[in-house]
Amino acid sequence: MGNDILNVKRFVIIPIGISACKELSGTDKIIFGTIYSFFRDRKLFYANNQYVSEVVGITKSSASKSISKLKRLGYLEKKINGHDDNGYPKRFLKFTEKGIELAFKDIARKHTHRGENSFADEYKDMVDE
Repeated sequence: MGNDILNVKRFVIIPIGISACKELSGTDKIIFGTIYSFFRDRKLFYANNQYVSEVVGITKSSASKSISKLKRLGYLEKKINGHDDNGYPKRFLKFTEKGIELAFKDIARKHTHRGENSFADEYKDMVDE
């Protein structure tokens, strides 16, 4: 195991605003975090529902329902960018402004006594790198 074992890009990170959102199920939060991990790395999320289901460990149908819910709630939107090798439209999922606001919602600060050196500040610094 190399020195990069704790490389943050190897993990799905679920921002506190997403994890605290009461209208999302645990599965929704993990999928949202998976998409956020691509967003954090400034990459588009082209993965299909089959890939999402395998990464999260759920059925393709459950992945589809969760992604549809995130779109219906206004956190994600579907965009088409060209076509794949089989001629099918190439879908990618994009955060809406509402989704970005939820991801960066600062609820941790009001629940910590650590002040400016809180984990929320350290986390924000990690994400901004």
